[in-house]
Amino acid sequence: MIIGQFTWRGWEIEADRIASPLAGEVIWLNRTGPTLTGMGVIRYGRLDLTVFAPDDDLAPLELRHAFDQFRAGVTR
Repeated sequence: MIIGQFTWRGWEIEADRIASPLAGEVIWLNRTGPTLTGMGVIRYGRLDLTVFAPDDDLAPLELRHAFDQFRAGVTR
């Protein structure tokens, strides 16, 4: 289920969520464009970046912060 989009480092990031009793909540953060490119996955509250995400030290902190701000504005 797509829960929305937010901007991070000038890219549009789409948050795609599933929730099940077995997996819990899993959110994929995908860069939009001609094809979706996975930037990270949030599972069990932890963000794991993919190989397609920038590899600098601030990337995980900035992406998590941008997602948390986006999520705070999303009504359920």
